[in-house]
Amino acid sequence: MTRNEDEYPEPHKFKPERFFTESGELDDRDRVLAYGFGRRICVGKHLASSTLWITIASVLACFNIEKCKDELGNEVEINDDFDHLGQVL
Repeated sequence: MTRNEDEYPEPHKFKPERFFTESGELDDRDRVLAYGFGRRICVGKHLASSTLWITIASVLACFNIEKCKDELGNEVEINDDFDHLGQVL
């Protein structure tokens, strides 16, 4: 799959620039390839997925997740300036 010369010219050469767009952004269309596929799948992929699911379920079951409150008890609005990073600060 990653040796398809139509998709990856010169597949046997180390060319990390092939994973960037012309504007310099990361081209993540093949990000699932990091874990492999078929018989060569990463042995920890399913373990990691199950562990993550159990962890998230445990956190949701054990904690009351709600908006932060200030000193007066008013809810603090979330600043979404940084949510493109995958987290809310």
